[in-house]
Amino acid sequence: HGADADTLIQRADVAMYLAKENQTGFQVYSAERDHHTTRRLTLASGLKRAIDEGELVLYFQPIAELATGDVTAVEGLVRWNHPELGLVPPDEFIPLAEPTGLIAPLTLRVLEDGLRQAATWKARGRNLAVAINVSVRNLYDPEFADHVAARLQHWGLPASSLHLEITEGMLMADPVRAEPVLARLHEMGVVLVLDDFGTGYSSLARLKRLPVSKIKIDKSFVMGMGTDEDDAAIVRSTIDL
Repeated sequence: HGADADTLIQRADVAMYLAKENQTGFQVYSAERDHHTTRRLTLASGLKRAIDEGELVLYFQPIAELATGDVTAVEGLVRWNHPELGLVPPDEFIPLAEPTGLIAPLTLRVLEDGLRQAATWKARGRNLAVAINVSVRNLYDPEFADHVAARLQHWGLPASSLHLEITEGMLMADPVRAEPVLARLHEMGVVLVLDDFGTGYSSLARLKRLPVSKIKIDKSFVMGMGTDEDDAAIVRSTIDL
């Protein structure tokens, strides 16, 4: 698939992203699927600019209590308002940010925007917690908790108004390495949430050591629980556990 090293590496890169996208574990390069390359290179080259110049925007999804219907929190969902490509979803640019080291400034930008909005709502008399997704790479940074504390203080918000969501699968890859930062965030009062629960192969021994306050059961179980008795049993058992 390549007569020189550069072409071969580029096309291997295309195959790698296709394998990730299709979750197949491997993928043979296909010229028909190579249209992803130009778009991905465009995104990769402009991501730092997007972070620095405010092209990332947050949309807020309400989180409601089922018993009362009251909205108690919102989840901040980041999108990239690209000047040429329009709104780009996070599953396209977050994987580019993690290996390039841009995940740290990206997360801090999203954190800043989310807390700014929470402070605006608080000033209007509406106390809403804001949930922000973080990468496990953020939890490997010993200074991450200090950054969080500084932003909370700047916006005059209690730590409980911030929920940090970490996907179970990513966290379970190296939970020991993340434990010191998780413990510090928990001591501060930040609410830690385990996302996509049920897909990351957590051991109960490991799970009980993590200072997690909430879990979000993966949609593969939740979407069918109204009609599938097995899904309903899994969801109920998980909640009871």
